[in-house]
Amino acid sequence: MEHSKKDIELSAKVKEASEFARHKKFDNAIRILDELIGDLPNYNLDHSAICVKIIPYFQKAGRFPELETYISSKLIPVAIAVRQKAFSHQNDMIQDAYCHLLLSEIFDKVRLCAKREKVADLEALYSRKSNEHYEFYLSSLERGEAVQSEESEKELKRIFGSDKSKWPDLLK
Repeated sequence: MEHSKKDIELSAKVKEASEFARHKKFDNAIRILDELIGDLPNYNLDHSAICVKIIPYFQKAGRFPELETYISSKLIPVAIAVRQKAFSHQNDMIQDAYCHLLLSEIFDKVRLCAKREKVADLEALYSRKSNEHYEFYLSSLERGEAVQSEESEKELKRIFGSDKSKWPDLLK
């Protein structure tokens, strides 16, 4: 898929936020990325990496206490919407798998921030959440791919018939 003008502008904004972060102006970086995150569901491409990128900026800006509320009220709902849209051509289980993978990445980044803040109980909590979502990702992906394989098999049988010996060699 070709990048639209809107996607290119988003990329420029992300670079601007990164430049602010490089100069330790984390509040400016958060402001830019937060505005982008609110609009992510309106893009055609999957820019969900921005949802992970913003997390350490909260910690570095001294705003770690705000992070839990931010991820639950804004970040996670947007991230899930973006991932579902990005994988809308796949079955529900595969969509769920990739949503869980992103949640695992988000929670792992929060875990790292908690570790840097020396908040052991939150570090353990987010480590557990990250691992749980990664396990959900693996199991959902496996089930989703099995369903997809069955659906593909049914479609091939519909097109070429039940006798696989008559199928094109490439599909046998």
